[in-house]
Amino acid sequence: MNRRPRMKPLAWALIITGIAAALRIANVFFQLDSPIFQTPVSDEVEHYSLAVKLAAGDWLGRDVGPYFRPQLFAYVCALLFKIFGTSFHVTHALNVICDIAAVPIWFAVARRAFPRRAAIMGALCIALHWTFVHFSATGYMESFAMFLNAVLLLAIANVGLFVKRGNGKRKWLWLCVAGVFAGLSILTRPTVMLIMPGIAVLVVLIHHAKHHSYKAGCVAAAVLAAITVLTISPNAIRHWMMFKLWAPMGTASELAFHMGNNRDGWSWERASPGIEFNAYQMYPMAEGGLASNAIPEVRRFWKERNGAYMREEPLRFAKGILLKLMQVLSAKEVHCTNDFLYTIGRSPVLKALPGLAIFEPLAFAGAWALVTGLFSRFRRKDNRSRLNDVQLWTGVLLLGWGLVYLCGVALFLAVSRHRLPAIPPLLLLAGFGLSQLHHAWSRRGRLLPLVAALVVGIVASHLPVIPGAYTIHEKWWTQVNLGVAYRKLGRATESVDALRVGTELLPDKIETWRQLAISVDAMKEHNQAVAAQQQALKLFRKQYPKYYMIEAQLLEDLARYESQAGQHDAAIATARELVALVPDSPQSHHTLSLALKFAGRAEEAAAELHRSQQLQRP
Repeated sequence: MNRRPRMKPLAWALIITGIAAALRIANVFFQLDSPIFQTPVSDEVEHYSLAVKLAAGDWLGRDVGPYFRPQLFAYVCALLFKIFGTSFHVTHALNVICDIAAVPIWFAVARRAFPRRAAIMGALCIALHWTFVHFSATGYMESFAMFLNAVLLLAIANVGLFVKRGNGKRKWLWLCVAGVFAGLSILTRPTVMLIMPGIAVLVVLIHHAKHHSYKAGCVAAAVLAAITVLTISPNAIRHWMMFKLWAPMGTASELAFHMGNNRDGWSWERASPGIEFNAYQMYPMAEGGLASNAIPEVRRFWKERNGAYMREEPLRFAKGILLKLMQVLSAKEVHCTNDFLYTIGRSPVLKALPGLAIFEPLAFAGAWALVTGLFSRFRRKDNRSRLNDVQLWTGVLLLGWGLVYLCGVALFLAVSRHRLPAIPPLLLLAGFGLSQLHHAWSRRGRLLPLVAALVVGIVASHLPVIPGAYTIHEKWWTQVNLGVAYRKLGRATESVDALRVGTELLPDKIETWRQLAISVDAMKEHNQAVAAQQQALKLFRKQYPKYYMIEAQLLEDLARYESQAGQHDAAIATARELVALVPDSPQSHHTLSLALKFAGRAEEAAAELHRSQQLQRP
């Protein structure tokens, strides 16, 4: 009896990529008329605005740095803007292409780690995972970053493959590719540095398994490190030459490694978006007496503070890591990003696609099968996972990548957007786990350990550690972003409506009231703008009593609203309060000058304007 011929890997890659492309394009179709899709909001604004400025001709970034975030994504967008024109939809196209292109690359990685059926299932898990489909229709850099990660992992897998085959030329070629894409990944998401030491160790072990010597492996690891450093060095040199900052990635890159689990409970979640985010720099200014924009000192402040916390309260620090790890593992995927509840509501595609609730338990089963296969290989017993040496090493790479990223996120930033790089390797392990369950069931193999691992995964991924307040927070954040997006599109009434819903959801959020003031002011409702800004100022003074620089910004805006509303005496009083707060600021005296001018007090206004001009002189 003739067996039906198997489909070639290329055919499977094309089929899976086609499925991924269809889902992502369909999701974009449902998001087209969304204001959040039409204009950048939240972190998207930072990437988009930087790309626009770079594309305008300042390619070295002399007038737009120093940069708070890594800049590679913005540079790629700027290049595309230069070719296709400045449009936010160019960013969308880049993300969709990157997300689709990453799928066959992940399939290639899975083919080097697992048998054919497991590789197909793992790649399908990535194609169907709703979070990736969601991010491909946003302006965030996550799809771009995960494409770089996919190429990096494929390159490392190929290094192991060609070391095993004794093909030195191809080994060195893929080692160079790995170094370049490691550097590019660092310039996009610096948290990839968490895994780089493990990759270097794995390269050494792979060479040792082939040559029974550490020398060749150490040389290969050194080459990998050198190419990685060489790739990020132009950015580091530019930062130093232009801004006198040692910041190879971005000014906040080191900061991120010291603030996620500190004594004060501060995190990116608490201090975003908008004005509350600026408190990160204001905190060390208020507590440590640092000067404004003293970026190296700010980073040093948080580093020392976090170090002292680890030394003085190790149990509390460890408890914080454990709780965050439980949050990261939760399949509820709350706090995936700012607007994911809103985008899911618009797209039947996202509603229908599965998430980690299904895939994460299967990943536990796959990890169990991989670990037992590795132990049986070392003990020279029957390898029930049916993996050869190259597959075992590549599987270890995937498992190590996922675990280190999850633990690193728990240590630093417990939000889903930062855990995304860990998910593709775990989804590949989920495909392996599913194939192992099928094989054990059909061949009457050892099914009980795999089922036990599956049950553990189900329990771990459904831990009730994320309170309901997170959902309210997401809804609030969506309303803020909708309000900003509507205002940018000239739809001020809808902007005000969205922001008023935000004030009802979380009345104590400063940013909502500040954005509401801007939107009602755009409608020429100046008295309402005054009331909203006064509420923002009241909340700020209650929550952040020491952060005078941000308070000064709020006072400046309030004085302007009061002048526009005809409340001239109140505007002058607010402006004088601003001058008393920051007497050496040219802007504060200029604000007082304008308030006096609108009140008809020309001589006093001229005197304050003269004072402002004097303070501006070097």
